[in-house]
Amino acid sequence: MVPRGGLIFGRGGSPQGQLGDDPALSRLHAVIVHSGRGELLVSDVGSANGTFLNGSRVEGATLVRAGDVIELGSTKLKASGPLTGAPPAAGETTPAARPAPAASRPAAAPGSPGSPAPADHR
Repeated sequence: MVPRGGLIFGRGGSPQGQLGDDPALSRLHAVIVHSGRGELLVSDVGSANGTFLNGSRVEGATLVRAGDVIELGSTKLKASGPLTGAPPAAGETTPAARPAPAASRPAAAPGSPGSPAPADHR
């Protein structure tokens, strides 16, 4: 869900935008905002690894459509929607990028951020 003011992705952002502490994200990586017409736009904000939409590097604000795949760091997000219409009212969110199924994300190495803690077998 994308809040009215947009969503910033990166290790230095809100928990929702940190994408499970993806180590391949820049501190400030990308942003998704609502256009004046209520469409969703994704922009890279100078990340080291780039932001990709359907496999193409994002250059400037780029329209996101339902079914599009946004790649940020090692995370893939699939847009679901409706993604157009009036921007949400204050405090509301709209459907947008959701994490792709776990099978499309690389597994975290044991002991790395995002990996499960070892089980205590006492």
